[in-house]
Amino acid sequence: MRRNDRRPLQRLVPITWARVATAVAAVAGVAGPVAATEPLRDLDVHGTTLRAACRADAWRDARAEIERAAGARDPAALVAYARALLCGEGPADAARVQATAPRRIVDVSVGTGQPTQRSRVDAAEALAPRAGAAWALQLQADGDAVRLQWHANEACVHGVRLRHQGRAGWRTAETGSACD
Repeated sequence: MRRNDRRPLQRLVPITWARVATAVAAVAGVAGPVAATEPLRDLDVHGTTLRAACRADAWRDARAEIERAAGARDPAALVAYARALLCGEGPADAARVQATAPRRIVDVSVGTGQPTQRSRVDAAEALAPRAGAAWALQLQADGDAVRLQWHANEACVHGVRLRHQGRAGWRTAETGSACD
């Protein structure tokens, strides 16, 4: 083979329109919870089974609850936020969540036998997408605010509080955790 007679480069990953459409839908947040790996299983906490929030059947229920909590205040944006935070992974989901928060955000943490601590933390760390590591999602609506809480593991409950601010939409007001 002579120097100028090179073989054409072969694609590393064959591209199909179906793969392109799936990727676009996942980035747009319309495909529901999408994970590259098998969804996480339910979590057993001292004999109590907690449902994995991003599993298809659990997400349908969670989505309906999120929409009810949002009311007429842009429920689609709140659903997209929750999906990106709890089920998402990667830069697109991180950007979606972090766009709702200041660079540094109030974090409230409580540990067994410890006083409550309030501090400002880097929002990029506090709001990193959980990639499905969320169980027993609970929502609480209070005026213009909605609180999402979930088990991060057997010992810790994490949460975020969002406020709807008119044309600015849903904004992350604080994060928090309580660990045993």
